Amino acid sequence: MGRIGEQLGRVLRLESGVFRELAEDRSATGPAIGISVLAGIIGGNILGGQLFLYGFGLFIWTGLVFAIGKLLGGKARYTQLLRPIGFAAALFATGIIALLPFQSLTLLRIAYLGVVYSLVIQVVAIRAVGDVGYPRAVATILVSLGFPLGATLLLLAMTF
Repeated sequence: MGRIGEQLGRVLRLESGVFRELAEDRSATGPAIGISVLAGIIGGNILGGQLFLYGFGLFIWTGLVFAIGKLLGGKARYTQLLRPIGFAAALFATGIIALLPFQSLTLLRIAYLGVVYSLVIQVVAIRAVGDVGYPRAVATILVSLGFPLGATLLLLAMTF
């Protein structure tokens, strides 16, 4: 766990070298998936079969980011993105704050900041691994976010 913890700390500090290191380290695939699933469990969103989604959600999200990144000129392979994105998911554990009985607006803001910081980590990872500049890395995340958001809005529109 020492090496994984050290890599996770470096990811959270946005050390650019760790993203290329994770991209090439095949042994980091399991820990990346484990971190993603564990963060979902700690975040408290395991009701109604959602635990199943954390394992596959990482693969789906990475696929979406990979496809959009390729369209925008990214050079990373799918598995090169999967590992740093899985490590970035650690911040979804801040969702546990939403389960506290004494929630405050400040605590909920901390939870949302964790999610936003996870997206920032992903932008840095895409830039480092995909060999693109920050504008394309940011665009990759924003366009990728638009797909699930658009699908949700479409489903809501269809129910009315």
